[in-house]
Amino acid sequence: MPGELGGEDMKESDYDKWQIELSLAEHLFLAEEYEKALEPNLRIGERLHELFDFSSAIQFTDRALICSEKTQNKEKLIESLNQKGKILQSTFRYSDAIEVHNKSLEIAKEIGDRAGEAMALHQIGMVYEDTNRFKEALESYKRSLEIEREIGNREGEARTLHQIGMVYEDTNRFKEALDNYKRSLEIAKEIGNRVGEAITLHQIGMVYQLTNRFKEALESYKRSLEIAKEIGDRAGEAQTLHQIGRVYEGTNRFKEALESYNRSLEIAKEIGDRAGEARTLHQIGMVYEDTNRFQEALESYNRSLEIEKEIGYRAGEASTLHQIGMVYQKTNRFQEALESYNQSLKIKREIGDRASEARTLHQIGMVYEDTNRFQEALESNNRSLEIERETGNEAGAEISNKAIAALQKKMRRDSGSRLKDLFKTILNNLK
Repeated sequence: MPGELGGEDMKESDYDKWQIELSLAEHLFLAEEYEKALEPNLRIGERLHELFDFSSAIQFTDRALICSEKTQNKEKLIESLNQKGKILQSTFRYSDAIEVHNKSLEIAKEIGDRAGEAMALHQIGMVYEDTNRFKEALESYKRSLEIEREIGNREGEARTLHQIGMVYEDTNRFKEALDNYKRSLEIAKEIGNRVGEAITLHQIGMVYQLTNRFKEALESYKRSLEIAKEIGDRAGEAQTLHQIGRVYEGTNRFKEALESYNRSLEIAKEIGDRAGEARTLHQIGMVYEDTNRFQEALESYNRSLEIEKEIGYRAGEASTLHQIGMVYQKTNRFQEALESYNQSLKIKREIGDRASEARTLHQIGMVYEDTNRFQEALESNNRSLEIERETGNEAGAEISNKAIAALQKKMRRDSGSRLKDLFKTILNNLK
């Protein structure tokens, strides 16, 4: 049977419920009772996606697609395609995700399903956003928003305004990000969507944090946290506590940062959020690293890495390996630093994370520089610069340019020093 739902952190009753539904979904599909099999297979696919079991999530979602086609249920076909696109997006198969969402969009237009059309456009926007195609992301979101307003889908309108805010945040257009988040928040309050309200307050906190308005960031996060507690959203509570920890960490309030992270970690373990657990362990490692508690940093990073490998969270694995490299570099364990950076680099290339690839190449260059391997340092920084230019990261390109200029100066000085020593040796031999 593909995939095992649950795990040691899942409540036994929930585990039993999902095991029963999984067996039922499989039995009904294999018995070709497609109408009855459709919903449970779709639900199981969604749950497996949440649990990072992407291959099994695709398998059950594909079964839901087959059921939708066999029963000629176009609405469920659109929903199943939408779900499959999200899973593909989670596995960095962006071109496949776009293809699936476009198919969903085509069917929605064909049957006049305006809500389905808006949802497909929204998801296409998310793929573009994830691949840094921000102009196209905004175009898709705005088309989605237009339809949502036309059909009076206030919840969808709030969701898309929120996502438009995310694009503006990603492109450092913080005023426009706040404007869209606030409009989204207003609708969420108006329709009584407390979950949406908490999520948008959280994101407003992120903008304030990014613009160094830390007091306002904490106020927004704490309002978000209050709602999460009120509605029993333990996952939202954990995420916001994590982010409060980030603010404290960013303002050198390390003791408070660790307290927030540890509360977040406790909830993540309680609800079985392995990805959240890994992220928070990573961040606890960052605090220990920032306070020169390097052994504790390595312990936290390694615990995070273990979980990331276990759940197949490749992006997290790459990030944690990079950070382990940083600790080794700071403690002059240069060979181990290079090994960690190169492992991180390999994963980043596999998943197509070009921006992070540039950062790791830059860091590898620094290790080579620290060990007087100047030519290799120059090569790494040049490759980093090439990617920064390709991805339009002007700040990163400036850092790489400065590193290259400093290296070239050092190499000239080193070359001059070696030449001087050579002349000295020759002169001494002539005497």
